[in-house]
Amino acid sequence: MSGFSADWLALREPADAAARSSALAQRASVILAAAGHVRAVDLATGTGSNVRYLAPLLPPEQEWLLADEDERLLHLLPGRLPGLRFDARRVDLSNLDAAGVIDGRMLVTASALLDLVSEPWVASLAALAARAGAVVLMALSYNGQIECWPGEPEDNGVRQLVNRHQRTNKGFGAAGTSAISDGS
Repeated sequence: MSGFSADWLALREPADAAARSSALAQRASVILAAAGHVRAVDLATGTGSNVRYLAPLLPPEQEWLLADEDERLLHLLPGRLPGLRFDARRVDLSNLDAAGVIDGRMLVTASALLDLVSEPWVASLAALAARAGAVVLMALSYNGQIECWPGEPEDNGVRQLVNRHQRTNKGFGAAGTSAISDGS
């Protein structure tokens, strides 16, 4: 899963930040504060939007692994994350165990990823995070619900098209099958 436009990711960043739960991020920070430092991985990091949001909320001593399949986006990260200690790595995220990106991490994060992956992929992520003893903080997942206001006659058709697209395989198995209905 690659090919996202850096310009599109930049356009959506303010809306994404507004939609995040600062309470969950603060809760993760409190849990991680006891260690005094954070070894984190951000899966499907793109241009680092999730890291830009989380880094100021976490304990100040941080070391990040930023994992993505898109090398083009990874090359943009140094200019977009000044002052942050990180390693950017091109990783095939379809097999997290083989990628080894969660081992030794205290925090596993992702944004706009869970709705693109299959249930077996999520189960693998959960098992790897549990084995590492990591806190998992995921944001911006689509659950099949779209509310439009004011309503239009086409709304249900749009919802069905979006939900059909969400269920397609994006490289991680059939995505979103348990949470997404066709809206009928």
